[in-house]
Amino acid sequence: MDTSIFKQDALAKKKVSVLADTTLALSTFVQAQRVGARLNERGLAGILRLAELQSQLVPDWDKDHFDGKALFILCSLLTELMLNVSSVPGDLAIYGELESMLEEIADGEWFE
Repeated sequence: MDTSIFKQDALAKKKVSVLADTTLALSTFVQAQRVGARLNERGLAGILRLAELQSQLVPDWDKDHFDGKALFILCSLLTELMLNVSSVPGDLAIYGELESMLEEIADGEWFE
């Protein structure tokens, strides 16, 4: 009996959740940008971890093109994550961590 359908179902549901959380995080990013907010220490550390997770999702990902202000890098990373989450198989552990981080961004916890 093939029980992998349960993992596939969980992965599909988690992808939808992560994509929704990414949308909320991008919305919060736009609001932060409008008011001139900056990333706090947790946000700066978060960018590094988001880049690591992106590299795990797409091992041949070219991170060298990320240059500039931290908020711009965050926006670029969120956009790339959204595209890759929807197109690569992914991993439940990565998606779980992403979901937690994206909720922090959406709650404004990465900005000052």
